Amino acid sequence: MFNRFVLFVLLAGGCLAQDAARMDQIVQSFVANHQFMGTALVAHGSPVLFSKGYGSATLEWDIPNAPNT
Repeated sequence: MFNRFVLFVLLAGGCLAQDAARMDQIVQSFVANHQFMGTALVAHGSPVLFSKGYGSATLEWDIPNAPNT
């Protein structure tokens, strides 16, 4: 739970003005260090700026995470 909160703060606080590629790069650093597996969503008001799934939703069946997971 703490890792999710930290990731949210990093994305929301530091990247709202950045493009989707930069947001993906930040999340990928957590994924590469095995610190995050889930879905990342960044929105500013109504518009969604970034939405992507990382890793597996179900490890047993190797079902990937998606933005709607």
